[in-house]
Amino acid sequence: MEAARKVVSERQVNHGILLAARERLVEEAQRKEELEKKAALVGRRLEVVEVTRSLVNSFMDQVLIRVKNDIARSAGEILEEVSGKYSLLKIDDDFNIQVEDGGEWYPISRYSGGEIDMIAVSVRVAISEYLMRFGPDGESYSFLILDEVFGSQDQEHREKMIQMLRSLEERFPQIIAISHISDVQGQFDNTILVVEDELGNSKVEAI
Repeated sequence: MEAARKVVSERQVNHGILLAARERLVEEAQRKEELEKKAALVGRRLEVVEVTRSLVNSFMDQVLIRVKNDIARSAGEILEEVSGKYSLLKIDDDFNIQVEDGGEWYPISRYSGGEIDMIAVSVRVAISEYLMRFGPDGESYSFLILDEVFGSQDQEHREKMIQMLRSLEERFPQIIAISHISDVQGQFDNTILVVEDELGNSKVEAI
């Protein structure tokens, strides 16, 4: 009887241990099932994200192609007006700028410093004009600021660039050109001169 009681007691203990283990297994099975459902949901969402990313990338590629072509065409027209020589400009997939000369395309590094500045200004103005299309009534920007764009130009090209800027007045009601060249003073409707006085302070004068 005593031996039987010991066997029963040990088996009751083992039974309790097994019941606890069974409960843990049931809980883990439920948790596993929940995690599998979440993983499946995340997997479906990931598929949607990947498809969406692919569609967006494809759309952006098409947009960039159109944007680059529009900007290049507009910049070419501006460049022809300023330089009187170059009229074709293109932007490659890495956004490097190339300009046509004599039937061949060359990177801007091939041109002189003054010509590079003319190309850069043409592209900047073309980009600004393109951005204006996204504003209300197509006019989200009312002014254009150009800093030191005349320094490397000879007098003839400087005059052409000023004429080009004046031709943009309808699209940019306010154009601000910053320059250290005295010849530029008086070429615009208003000139603001910044000078240094005897004490080293900046002084602003309207000419």
